[in-house]
Amino acid sequence: MALALATMGSTCDESDNRVTGTYTLTITESRDTCDQEPNTFASSVTITAQSGGGYVVSFGEDAELTGEFSDDGVLVAQGIIDDQGDGRTTTMIVGFLFRQGSIEGTGRLTYNGTFPDVPTACIQEFGMTGQRSDNRAPIIG
Repeated sequence: MALALATMGSTCDESDNRVTGTYTLTITESRDTCDQEPNTFASSVTITAQSGGGYVVSFGEDAELTGEFSDDGVLVAQGIIDDQGDGRTTTMIVGFLFRQGSIEGTGRLTYNGTFPDVPTACIQEFGMTGQRSDNRAPIIG
């Protein structure tokens, strides 16, 4: 995932808090081993700066990830978004690039026995594109 994002171009400096805000996304699955049906759907993501450094990336109430900017300017965030308490979890990792009010990214969901009707591990990989939707000044990066 990081390699694909690293080739997308230049980004803003990691100290630039103008990346924080809400973005409307189109998400397109490129690989789905869970139900074998790559889907496209709309979502939103909110990015906030944490006190003391780092960022929180929230996909509604369903997923809250934490992350930082990599050396190549990609905001990489990850976390466990579902924990059944018995070793079955769902994890997510995403990477984002920011350009003049727009956002691009890739991600992966890994279900370890938590996808409905799939008792084993499966993955969904996806790409994301979108625009800032919270009426803030555009990012210049």
